[in-house]
Amino acid sequence: MEEIQILIISVFTVMILTLYLFIHTTKVMDKILLGLSVIGQIITLIGSFFRNKNITEIGHVIFGVILFIVPIFGQSTDILILVSLVILLTLITRKLCNNCIFHYDKERKKIFYFIPNFNWDLTYSFLLVVAIVRLLHL
Repeated sequence: MEEIQILIISVFTVMILTLYLFIHTTKVMDKILLGLSVIGQIITLIGSFFRNKNITEIGHVIFGVILFIVPIFGQSTDILILVSLVILLTLITRKLCNNCIFHYDKERKKIFYFIPNFNWDLTYSFLLVVAIVRLLHL
């Protein structure tokens, strides 16, 4: 399976779960975070379907920002469980594909080249621990 297919399936699946939580959550901060997530997911799907890397990269940045914000500011168990699963999925797909699945277009560089080239696996692992610790204290 190509990375772009994995990306589309993953984003679509997570978007269904995100929409479900968006409809059922009552906490304002969670609604905002989930709403931004859905916007990023729609942008990613549009970019992926049309194989427009410029659009997909915008969704990629939104995805990354949400993965940093939710473990810290998410207020409900459900949203923290969802982000934990998404981070776990991210780590798994990064390992299986030897890279981020958003980088399905090997010929083009990232648009947002100014984002530091961290050890993203370590960064996401840390965010997963933060989300789990927060889950244990809710």
